[in-house]
Amino acid sequence: MVKEVNSVKDINDSEFLIKYGQDFCIPCEMTENNLKSLDADFSLQFYTTKNVDESIEKGFKALPVIEIHKDGKIVTLTDNDIMMDESALKDWISKNA
Repeated sequence: MVKEVNSVKDINDSEFLIKYGQDFCIPCEMTENNLKSLDADFSLQFYTTKNVDESIEKGFKALPVIEIHKDGKIVTLTDNDIMMDESALKDWISKNA
């Protein structure tokens, strides 16, 4: 299940995926729908946040952005790369999770 949080700082898991996005953003909605479809395929907890300020603080200029946090490292998929179909997104998560 994809859980909504106010901030990445609200997450207590050591390994997780978070998507930064907004409701009015069509690519954000498409990405979230793909993540919901893939949720059962991974043990990684999926989160979403609408905290645009947090994504801007991290230097992102467009949405959506997906980050995988694992073993103290962060792997990022930005809006430039995110327009992928569900199978490509699944492959990216598998490679980085």
